[in-house]
Amino acid sequence: MVIQTIVDWKPFDYMTVDTVLTKNRFFRLTTKLTPIKNGTRVSWYFAKLSGTNPFHTLVSRWKTSKMKGMLTNIFTQGDVSLREMIETDLGAGKVIVQV
Repeated sequence: MVIQTIVDWKPFDYMTVDTVLTKNRFFRLTTKLTPIKNGTRVSWYFAKLSGTNPFHTLVSRWKTSKMKGMLTNIFTQGDVSLREMIETDLGAGKVIVQV
């Protein structure tokens, strides 16, 4: 289970969420959608991991450097999965495209 709180949202433009990793550590992620010639670019922006106090923040940021490669792989895999889901929905006529 992942606990996320939406902290800012502009539909069809961007969404920012805080994701709880443990009771003392969390990170902020913004997902931005940008129209491009043949579709939409999805971009992810991460803030550094934070904690509920300076010690937890320090430990979280130290661990971030160790997790960078893992997070890159997770989001790359997520990109592939998201693309497959969208293509499946488009093929089944489940997605409405507005121009």
